[in-house]
Amino acid sequence: MPAKVKKITSGKKKGKYKVETPGGVKAKGTTKEKAEAQRRLLEGVERGWKPTGKKKKAA
Repeated sequence: MPAKVKKITSGKKKGKYKVETPGGVKAKGTTKEKAEAQRRLLEGVERGWKPTGKKKKAA
């Protein structure tokens, strides 16, 4: 099951976002842009992508 981004509706972090997976919450109180980026990363890892830490050089 994929990661989900949910808006926090109460408490100190109201209006911010959290990232949830079946294995637990991965981020709380982050921005929508950062939450979506983390969701994409988690889904890539789930599908077999392995981070190498290398960045592509600008042409």
